[in-house]
Amino acid sequence: MKEDLQFRKDSFVCCKVTFSYKPAFYEEIQDVERLLIINKIKKIIEGFIAQYVPAYILESKQNVFICVVNIDESEGLDELKSAMLSIVQTFRQDSRYCSIHIGIGKIYAGLSGIAKSFQDAATALEHAGTRQDFLITELTDMSKEKNNYSYKADQLVSTIVTYIEENYGQDLYLEKIAEQMGVSSKYISKVFKEKKGINLTDYISLIRITKAKEILMNTDRNISDISEQVGIYSRTTFIRLFKKFEGLPPNEFRKTKGYKPEAEE
Repeated sequence: MKEDLQFRKDSFVCCKVTFSYKPAFYEEIQDVERLLIINKIKKIIEGFIAQYVPAYILESKQNVFICVVNIDESEGLDELKSAMLSIVQTFRQDSRYCSIHIGIGKIYAGLSGIAKSFQDAATALEHAGTRQDFLITELTDMSKEKNNYSYKADQLVSTIVTYIEENYGQDLYLEKIAEQMGVSSKYISKVFKEKKGINLTDYISLIRITKAKEILMNTDRNISDISEQVGIYSRTTFIRLFKKFEGLPPNEFRKTKGYKPEAEE
């Protein structure tokens, strides 16, 4: 391995890279072109990773690639993550045709650690799920995770809250926010509920209804316009959610607590 692969370090980490092709890939791209793309994927992965760290890539089965990376225990992991991120960013523009899920294992010393790191990478992917089109996840060291969990979780939730406040008028949902944060939807859902005591989906609805109340109390805009302004594009859904959080429909809310035009002089 030292001679053929230029492996000079004492430690290894494995990544599992899975490509999934969507129906459009088979429906819109000709057979010959599809085969060329599929056959080039391994070389593309090799090219990206080689820019950052020494690695050996093998295709364990069709569209599933195992990357054995030679790095120090204290150095090289950031470079590996940068390589994986560059792969995801390159293919993100082709989300109509494919999705990519990458699991990164822990670092182990010696050749015997390769199998352990591969198992870590596979486990990380299993825990993360595959609802996102593009995902990079890792199995972190549990002792470090316990020590840093509260700080990281608080920081993540704070970032999510800010993101919702700034984008509540857009199409927001769990998977989209998870992709923006760079973590799995399962992890975000768990952490947000633990820290805020409310499901993320319900929190998005709560923010939207809160914003809608402000508009109802300060303008005479119609219900459909307000609904769209806060990111709820179904009037029926908006009324249902409003009653869920406020106990009465928006028109009644406006009559009792809302906008009152000034009397003409």
